[in-house]
Amino acid sequence: MSNSKKLFVVTGGTGFVGVELIHHIIGQGHRVRVLVRTPDKTFEALKNVEFAYGSVTDQELVNKSCEGCSGIFHVAGVVDHSRSAAPYVYKVNTDGTRVIMQAAIKNKCKVVFVSTSGTTAVSKDAKRIASDETDYAMDVISNWPYYDSKRQAEELARELSKKHGVPLKSLEYYRHKSIYKFLMKKVPWVPGGGLNFCDVRDLVPAIYKAMVTPEANGRTFLIGAVNMSLAQFFQALEKQTGIAGPKLVVPFSIGWSTISALNAVRRVAGKDPLFDKVVIEMAYHFWYFDAHAAQEILNFKARDWQVTIKDSVQYICEHGHLMGLPHGVPVLPAPRSKL
Repeated sequence: MSNSKKLFVVTGGTGFVGVELIHHIIGQGHRVRVLVRTPDKTFEALKNVEFAYGSVTDQELVNKSCEGCSGIFHVAGVVDHSRSAAPYVYKVNTDGTRVIMQAAIKNKCKVVFVSTSGTTAVSKDAKRIASDETDYAMDVISNWPYYDSKRQAEELARELSKKHGVPLKSLEYYRHKSIYKFLMKKVPWVPGGGLNFCDVRDLVPAIYKAMVTPEANGRTFLIGAVNMSLAQFFQALEKQTGIAGPKLVVPFSIGWSTISALNAVRRVAGKDPLFDKVVIEMAYHFWYFDAHAAQEILNFKARDWQVTIKDSVQYICEHGHLMGLPHGVPVLPAPRSKL
């Protein structure tokens, strides 16, 4: 614990990673100012937490919210893979990052930008293992609005950091909803791709460590525990839950045609698409990387991935009602989640 209590601003504080991060910062003896769009009861019982209400795209508001802070943890972002959502995604993810960096310049504070490994660590080649030095996967992500918006945000943040001398550290991890979809039996077949995942209990200390580690300045760190194919991942979930997972391995061309046809039928019926086409494309890529730099500089250490899966499944099944659904209905992890 630090001997000096500091004030840190957290954007996206009511989200998946943000909630855990706020608890961790408080545990280190500091204060937190959370930038949220609307009032939230998540932190009512916590001391040393205050709120600023508004959007990360509001420059005047963000400037004021960051007054007196030692650093900004920029975690906020829109995760929407649909191409139709591109304008809003770019506005929040790219323009919002510009606003955060301008606020850091004005208030002379450090920034830790929590982004996504999908800007670099994605390929059709299962043998390609990305590292912190890997170039952007432009051949893949240029037509995926979410990842391209994050790529633009990262480049913008680095440019402003160098120009104005703002200490910037970037962390990237892979976020996904695979456990939720599996428990809800929304995985009809096994796509031919692979993923990397990380326990939030291991991710968050690394995020905080980046803020307080001078050697992290100007660096980008990939944070992840293990690379595995989707087939292996679903087998592990089946073993853990007893729920029969998908067995049929479907080539991309057939999967694409099937989803396109099903979505067309649902559209005529006035229903939402079964799967967004970008998500189908993503499922046939490999999101593999190693985290050696984070291990060396941020002391990142991933726990056994089987423990992460076990704890995640248990939490989702026990706390589904927290998301407003009937008790026992599995949903995405609520605050204090495990994966």
